[in-house]
Amino acid sequence: MLFPQKKISSISSYEPSNDDYKKVAVSLSQALSNCGFAYLTHHGIHQKTIDSCFDQSKNFFKLPQPVKDKFTRGVESVHGYSQKGREVLEKNVIGKSNFQFRISPLDASR
Repeated sequence: MLFPQKKISSISSYEPSNDDYKKVAVSLSQALSNCGFAYLTHHGIHQKTIDSCFDQSKNFFKLPQPVKDKFTRGVESVHGYSQKGREVLEKNVIGKSNFQFRISPLDASR
């Protein structure tokens, strides 16, 4: 399955307009509602950084289960690892293991 690619250069510019944000929001909303995932493009992040993130993700999932369990999501935090079967998004469908992360400034007050 190919994931929808969403170009977000309009909000990566120096001074994006409210209309730019709305267009990106509508496009992402459609992709996430229809597919559940979207691949963002034209965001200004160097390909080397993206490749490194994918490599680290692959390395994480190769770890033994007890090691991955140390990064299990809690009730309060939505960031971390969820093993297979922990998240059921639809009836009778057991999801795959996943790891969520967010890229944000170290100073969360920004």
